[in-house]
Amino acid sequence: IEVANPLSIKYTTDEIYAYSLRVPTDYSLYVFKLRFDEMNIKYDTVIKLNGRHALPFYDCDGRCVYLISDEHNKGIPLGEPDDDSNVDAIHQILGLGPVLINVSEQLLTSSILTQVLDLKHTSSYQLAAHGNGVQVFTSGDGGSGGEIHVVQGAVSENKHSANIEQVGLSVTEEVLSEYKKRLESINIPHSEISDRKFYKTLFFKDPCGIVFELSTKPDFNL
Repeated sequence: IEVANPLSIKYTTDEIYAYSLRVPTDYSLYVFKLRFDEMNIKYDTVIKLNGRHALPFYDCDGRCVYLISDEHNKGIPLGEPDDDSNVDAIHQILGLGPVLINVSEQLLTSSILTQVLDLKHTSSYQLAAHGNGVQVFTSGDGGSGGEIHVVQGAVSENKHSANIEQVGLSVTEEVLSEYKKRLESINIPHSEISDRKFYKTLFFKDPCGIVFELSTKPDFNL
């Protein structure tokens, strides 16, 4: 994900409206609730995102972020703890979790994810805060580290000062070229493949205006 420069805008449909950060266990959520209390950080009641416990909190711009428990997760493993962190290793944030996209035309975005980007539709659930259905799409080995959650038209009137610009997906160079051909076959404009010296990248917007970045893994040996 990438966050734009501060903008004074509202949450609307057709945007990336939340992301999540992975912590090792359900108890880790409680540990962070205590830290939030100490630091006067606003948070809400623990909920479930696709069957996993998650703690919604709000960053300095008022944007909703979820801490999501990895206790019952399978798939892409967590990262390694940081020895220099002031959070115990067993409770540290160790990866990026699901990204939540709020769209007015769920079917259109879902089609792009499955037919162009090869994600698999793996489950669905209700997002209680909005009463809207959420479709879950998975890439790679799946689990919290490989999911995009597509929400049907959930709207929040809370203002925030910086929206999330794009969702990034890591691909091989061969796959990047294949996805470019698929986009062209269905007349979706894209940025062309750009060589950034250490990696290659391509940007496009889906029919709802969600920006995706497809990029190869950086090779700093070049």
